[in-house]
Amino acid sequence: MVTDGTWVLDVGRCVFCDACARACPRDAIRLGHRIELAVLDPADLIVSRRIRGRT
Repeated sequence: MVTDGTWVLDVGRCVFCDACARACPRDAIRLGHRIELAVLDPADLIVSRRIRGRT
C-alpha cells in the first residue's frame, strides 16, 4: 500500500507469494531468505519506507 509517498507492508499478513516483487516496476521489492517474525508486538511487523523524490 502506498500513502503519501510511503510504502507500508504488514509482514504479519504476508504469505510470501512473491506477487509484490514481480509486480514492482522498479525492482524495489525483493524477497530474501532472512526473515524475523518473532516479535512481541504485532506492530513491529509493519515495515514502511519513504519513496525517494516524493515530498
